[in-house]
Order: sequence, then C-alpha cells, then structure tokens
Amino acid sequence: MYRVLLVDDEDLARESISRCIKWSDLGLSLVGTCKNGKEAILFVTEHEVDIVLTDICMPYVDGMELSKFLYENHKDIKIVIFSGYHEFDYAKQAMKYKVIEYLLKPVTAQELSDVLINLTNELNKNQKEQQEITIMKQEYNKSLTLVKGQVLSDLMLEGNPNEQLKNDLQRLQIHIEDSNLRVASFMVTSFDSDEPKQSALILITIVKIIETTIKDYEDCIVFQGMDNGIYLIFHTSQKRNLEDKIHLILNDIKKNIEAAMSFHIQVGMGRWVHGIQNLSISFEEAKRALSYRYLDHNTYLWDIDMIKMVDKVGIYDHLEAFQTAIRGNDKEEIKKLLGQLQKEFYIGYLDKNRILLYLQRIILLTRKLLEEADMENNSQIPKEHDILEQISKAPYLEQAMKLLQNYLNEIACQLSIGKESNSEKLVAQAKAYLNKNFNNPDLSLSILCQELLISPSYFSSIYKASTGETFLETLNQIRLEQAKLLLRNTNLRNYEVALKVGFSDPHYFNIAFKKATKMTPKEFVKRND
Repeated sequence: MYRVLLVDDEDLARESISRCIKWSDLGLSLVGTCKNGKEAILFVTEHEVDIVLTDICMPYVDGMELSKFLYENHKDIKIVIFSGYHEFDYAKQAMKYKVIEYLLKPVTAQELSDVLINLTNELNKNQKEQQEITIMKQEYNKSLTLVKGQVLSDLMLEGNPNEQLKNDLQRLQIHIEDSNLRVASFMVTSFDSDEPKQSALILITIVKIIETTIKDYEDCIVFQGMDNGIYLIFHTSQKRNLEDKIHLILNDIKKNIEAAMSFHIQVGMGRWVHGIQNLSISFEEAKRALSYRYLDHNTYLWDIDMIKMVDKVGIYDHLEAFQTAIRGNDKEEIKKLLGQLQKEFYIGYLDKNRILLYLQRIILLTRKLLEEADMENNSQIPKEHDILEQISKAPYLEQAMKLLQNYLNEIACQLSIGKESNSEKLVAQAKAYLNKNFNNPDLSLSILCQELLISPSYFSSIYKASTGETFLETLNQIRLEQAKLLLRNTNLRNYEVALKVGFSDPHYFNIAFKKATKMTPKEFVKRND
C-alpha cells in the first residue's frame, strides 16, 4: 500500500478528509496528519511517504514551501495541492515543483478519491517500469557488455595504455592495438525536448540498435562508456577502405534509432589516429566536435576535420547597429542583425562559451541605453541576470538567439514608450514656461532649452512632432491671446500692449496681430467695444 501524509492547518478539514476517504479500498494508507508544512517536513524526514496531500495557506511553512522542499529533497514523493487560491501564480509554482494535481476547495470526497485512484495507477505503472529497469540493469551488469565498456573507456582515457588494458582487449577479442582508429560520440535527445536521454533503459536500447545496425561490419565497435556516453570506434588497417563506409553506417544508425524510438541523433567525429596509444586523442576530439551541436540542432554530424575556427567575430562592428535599431524600436532590423550574427557564429565555429560572451556584450549595451534613458529600474523590463541565465541554459544557439531577440524587442519597446512619455513631459514643461514668461521680450529657443537642460535641435524635433507647430509659433500665439485680453479690458495704447506681452517692436506686433486675427489692434478694439 502507498503511504499518504495529509497536511492542513484546519482541524475540521483534516478530520473530514481522514474520515471520508476509504484509504484501504484505494490501496492507500494514511500514515500521518500535520497541521503545517514545518511538521510535514519533519515527518517525511523520519518516515517513508509516497503521497503528500497539502493545503497552501498554513503557518510557519506553507504548502508551496513544502512542495519546494519535497521537489528538492524527495523527488519520488507525489504532491497533490488543494486550496482556495485559484491565482495563476500558485498554479505556475505548482507546475514548477512537479505537483501532480492542483484542486480548488471545496473538494468533495469523490473528487479527491478520483485523483488518488489515478495517482495510485500511475505509481503502480512507475513501480512496474522500475522493476523492469532493475531487472534489465541486473542482466546488463552481469553481461560482457559492461566489461567491454569499462575496458574501452579506460583505453580512451589513458594516453599510454598499460599491459593490463592490452590483456583485457585480448580477452575480449578486440584486436585494434596497431590499427587506424577513429571515435564517434553520440548525443541522443527526443524530438520534443533538447535534454540528453540518460536513462539506463534508453541507453541500453540505443546500444542494441547500433549493434544490430553494424553487425555486418567487422571494423566497428560500439559501447556505452562509464560516463553513460555512447561511442563507436572505427578500426581498419587501410583508412581509405573504411572512409566511404563511415557516413553510410552513421546514416543507417541515425535512421534506425529515429524510426524505433522517435529520438534525435547527433554525432561528433574525431580524427583518424594510429594505434591505441593515440585513441584518447580521437576520443577528446569527438567530444569536442559534438559540443558544436550547440550551433545547429539540425546538423547531425560534426566532424572535427571540417571544423575551421576563426579567431574572432567582429562584434564591435555590430554593436552600433544594434544600438541604432534598439533606439529606433526597429524589430525587423534587430531580427536581421541577430540573424547575421548567428550566421557568423556558425561559419566561425565558435564554441558556446565564446558565443555567450558576445551575447553578454549586447545585453550590457542595453544596460547603457536604459541608464541613458533613466529606465534601468523599470519593472516592465526583464532583469539582466535573468535573461543571461536563460540564454546560458538554452541547449542550442537558435533558442538563445530567440530569447535575446525577445529581450531586445522588449527593451526597444520600453525605450520607445519612455521616449514618448519623456517627450510629452518636455512639451508640457515648455508650454508652462512660455505661459509664465511670454512677456519677456528676450525669451528665445536657446533660453527655453537652457531651462529644460536639452539641446535646441532635439527639443525642436520633439516639439514639432508633438504639437505640429514651432516654438516661435506657440510663443506668438500665447502673446497674441494675452494681447487680446489687454485690448478688451484696458485703455492701454497699442505699443504699451505690445511691450506688456513681450513684443519689443510695436510694428512687428501690429503685423503679427493682423495676420492672426485678420484685423489691426485698433479694429479689434472697436469691434469689441
């Protein structure tokens, strides 16, 4: 029977669930109840538990903290959460900690029983699979394959094999001591995930498929290394005789594995070397060649002989273009520049660490742009260290570049929004200053920009774009409106009005007034008497 721990801070809830669920009928045993996560952590540390049913909101240690602890320290324990909280953040956290079910309160006995039935079935299935894997492991450990893997692993790791290794090769009837040798290293991933497949059953199955594929070739040896890697050693007295076959063999292996298991295969190839004393060289080269798979998920064969590295990529030639595209919120140009950079990485066979350094420089550029715009603390922008971590964890360059593209697009968008907001603020400040100081005859664009701490050319461009008129047009409009008020409400002469609203030249005042109102100041006064 599977052991269940119930965790809820409400006495009534614990008692109700304990009483209403027919535990034994479900193949379960309720081994304990706790009123908070702190008690639960202590309980699972001291007792065997298969399933934890927990509420979220509890004192001391809540359900999410308990789920995190179980995920990190007891991965085999299945977690079911029942809670009155239906926020997405809780569900997202629950997914992160591999919670099996997230039930919203109130939960009926039937609902919980159905979940427990499904969970029991899953545990039964997992237990059966684990038993099968255990049996296969036991058989595998007894077989000659393990010995072969150990001997060949030692051989590839030691530059100068000792007599014991040579004797082991003879006993295994592996006669490659004076042959031309070449190592191929395999990486296996599923088509829906880029994570390497390392389970014992999968590795054994893949080795069996390769053994079946190469059974008609006497000059190939496949084995699973002590590092769980899968390796193929080609050996021949005449390299030319085998060279043409290698690609046919590898293509057949790729085809058979992908057909049988729906897995994606990538291969790294070392150079030809002579004698087992040099086998470690080809082995290291094969692993290094395979590391370049980061550049392209779809390239299945990485041959060290074909990899021609360049000293550097002209990243500094790109930075100014990236800066312009980001400032202009030009997403197409950002995409284009990243595509060009990715192509340079590929052509230059840059390794992952060097690529990450280049991408980091681009991210540092965005920091500079944000600081210039006084937006480095904008909560809408992803944190720099978060995007760096995501990019570094991406298994392939394509995913890393997509993450960077999304980040740069977001930076460009936020800078554009900030720029528009800043422009509106500057325009409002300018208008307020003009309304307050319009009567200063010396007021000019230069004086205004000194007050706003901005360059006249930049101010003129944003002011025109925002208002549709120039600084001088706005100033004259304000002065003429004030002049109208004075003409209506005072007995001041025209030249006196002109001076009071900031016109130092009464003649120019008359011209401007008539142009705006289609009448002279004198005519305006008569019409408004």
